[in-house]
Formats: sequence, C-alpha cells, structure tokens
Amino acid sequence: MLRIRREQLAALEQAVIEAFEEKAVKHLRAQFSEECDALGEEQTLAVVRHGIQRAESYGIRGGKMVLGYLELTFQFGADFDTDPAFPWAGRILQDEAIAGPGVRMDRLSDVAALYEEVAPGIVARPLRSQASPVAPDSSSGGCT
Repeated sequence: MLRIRREQLAALEQAVIEAFEEKAVKHLRAQFSEECDALGEEQTLAVVRHGIQRAESYGIRGGKMVLGYLELTFQFGADFDTDPAFPWAGRILQDEAIAGPGVRMDRLSDVAALYEEVAPGIVARPLRSQASPVAPDSSSGGCT
C-alpha cells in the first residue's frame, strides 16, 4: 500500500498553489501588461496572492472563477470588493440569495461590464490593499 506522509502532501499542495499562481500571473500579464509591468514581478505576484485569498473568503475556488476574480481585481483595485466606490461588488459577493459562487461570479462579471459601459473613464483604484500593501501608494489613479 502506498503511504503519503504529511510532508509530502504539503509539498504537493504547495506545488499546485505555485503552479496556479504562475498561471494567474501569466494570464494577467497577457490582459493587463501595462499594470503588471508597472508593478513588477514580485508585486504582481503579491496582488495575485491577495486576490486569491479574497476570492476564497467568498467561497470562490476553481481556476476559472478565481482568474475572473483576479481580472476584476486588476480592473477595479485590490480591495474592490470592500471599496465604497463599488458597493455593488460586495453586495453581490455576499448575497446568499444568489445560488453559489459560480452564479455570483457571473453576476459580478455582468455588473462590472455594465459599470464599465455606463461609467467609462472612471479610474480604478490602485492595486494595493490596506490590509496588505502590495504596490507603492499612488494617488494618480489607474492600476499602478
């Protein structure tokens, strides 16, 4: 019988996490190259890790849903889910009447797209978090 020790399982879990983080950074670099360039590799990875934690806090797991959450993070800022400028985000993410995290992410993406349509030119918040500063403080707007 094959026996896997806790240390081996922990190493395997860490490898899976790091592979997903790498995939997420690559995905975001393709979609948000200017923002990622401005942040640099280390800060981009910090934003990704912060976003993954925030997504998990809402029960959002699974590659595609988490990548969607990270895209919104790069569009609206590291703490868009609690930012008073985007009250719709937190309401959707916390709405238990919406059946499951997948449906909440679909709704969140739809409302975010509508917001972008209705309020073009509204500058997103910097990619930093009060809980975990991940980028230099910037009052110039944008995602840097």
